[in-house]
Amino acid sequence: MTKTEKIEIIQKIIEIWGSLTNEIFDCHIVLDNIKVNKKFNDKYNIVQVIERYNLNNVVVVIYSDGNVLADVKMKYDKLSDDIIEKILKIIIEYDSIMMRR
Repeated sequence: MTKTEKIEIIQKIIEIWGSLTNEIFDCHIVLDNIKVNKKFNDKYNIVQVIERYNLNNVVVVIYSDGNVLADVKMKYDKLSDDIIEKILKIIIEYDSIMMRR
């Protein structure tokens, strides 16, 4: 399955059930491709976490030592194939949970 096909499935499920957040179930993904200087990251403990899945984007929250620095919207097509695969698994689980309700 191509990245585009995976994104289409993600969007189709979100279109049916609505956006997904950590309030529904533990669905965060920690991003390990932080584009910050390694020394800076180690000093301030910078972590990027996907915490919301919307129809056209995800919301990535950036933390430093547990404090929120910012939240950034990222379009699905800008995410790596590996992250899209993780999101797809979460969204399929979300669909399954919602269908049982």
